Amino acid sequence: MNPDVIESVLATLGGTHLRQSAKWVNSSCPLAPWRHDNGIDVNPSFGVSKERGVAHCFTCNYKGSIMALAMECMQLSQIKPVPGCKPLVAIQQLQDGVDGLDLNLVSFEDSMAPIFRAFPEEWLGTFFKAELNNGAWQYLESRGFDLATVQHFQVHYDWAADRVVFPLRTFDGTLAGARGRSLNPDAKLKHYSYDWEGHRNETVLGNEWNLDTSLPLVVCEGHFDAATIHMAGWSNVACTMSASIPEARLNRLKMFGEVLTFLDPGTGGNVGRLTVETAFPRAASVI
Repeated sequence: MNPDVIESVLATLGGTHLRQSAKWVNSSCPLAPWRHDNGIDVNPSFGVSKERGVAHCFTCNYKGSIMALAMECMQLSQIKPVPGCKPLVAIQQLQDGVDGLDLNLVSFEDSMAPIFRAFPEEWLGTFFKAELNNGAWQYLESRGFDLATVQHFQVHYDWAADRVVFPLRTFDGTLAGARGRSLNPDAKLKHYSYDWEGHRNETVLGNEWNLDTSLPLVVCEGHFDAATIHMAGWSNVACTMSASIPEARLNRLKMFGEVLTFLDPGTGGNVGRLTVETAFPRAASVI
């Protein structure tokens, strides 16, 4: 699908912070006025696949075709109009800009079937170890990290983008990607999922390689939450890196006999808790 058409449609639906990556067009979530806390997408994590035209918001957990998104905006606008959201115009843009693809029939599940690809260790070696960079170390120390915790999570530093970097590894230690956090408090993109040759693995949990499946698992959203729980004395903690948990990561959680959620309050955290509690009837919510 033409990424410029996707970008135009998202802008017409009220999306902001528009940008393109190799496979996605990202923006704030057009459904935020109706489905996000206070009607605002505070930390945009919404995207549309360039290849298939399917959309996903990791905050409100919307999944569907971009045409279905425009239709939902139209229905919601009839209940609560939002300035800047013009769904009828967006639908016309899709009809004019897409040739030979029935966007109403695109399956989100089919288009997002997870494919795993290992990252080379040499790629991670291009970043500094965080404890060896003054700026990164001072930032982590200000967030409560000690040296043992930095080394436990193998935190690195991306000097070019000024980010601390948390590697992602599978249970057997295979490098599967990395999650970055900007040190710049004014950065528009605070969190970043690194890719290798345009590919990101959506199956791996944060801190997965340190987990013991025979012990109860605490599930949180981000690496900083996981580090806090680790330093409090419980190391069997994994982070999902989004409040709404992708199916592939949810399947990883099913390896554990007992799962406890430690997710933020609010819409995103509620979605995450409901997802885990639905998949694990015996899961305990901890807030």
